[in-house]
Amino acid sequence: MPTQHRPPAWSRPLERLRQFVAHTAPRWLALTWAVWSALTALAYVDAAPQQLEAPASILPLPLWAAWAIAALLLILGAVIPPQMPPRHHQIARWFRILGMSIVTALLVLWVEAFLGAGGRGWVSAKNYALMVCFGLATAFTMGREEGARVQ
Repeated sequence: MPTQHRPPAWSRPLERLRQFVAHTAPRWLALTWAVWSALTALAYVDAAPQQLEAPASILPLPLWAAWAIAALLLILGAVIPPQMPPRHHQIARWFRILGMSIVTALLVLWVEAFLGAGGRGWVSAKNYALMVCFGLATAFTMGREEGARVQ
């Protein structure tokens, strides 16, 4: 006579925790990066260091504005509640993806600028390179939306 398998008593709370994290992790990561990007934008409002003249000449807008746009997109992608209809999920997801793409692209420009600066610029370059790695690692989670499919 086969015995019925009953899940352990703790499996239901763990499943609820997993669902909570799956719904909120992309938004918390987006808010974290948004705060970091907004603070970076504030840092460059008045002036940028000499090492960043090359990236500043490439961009069609001021450095601070690029960081502010990224922060705005990340904030918008984070504050759209998960209880909204599926269309809103997709919009929030794309805001997070676009915001993180801008952040990562700017960080790559920063790495290149500080590597080319000579002297001890490599110290800042390696720190920004680590931020690029963190950005790429978190972008996968931020681009996810529980129940949404990539189209």
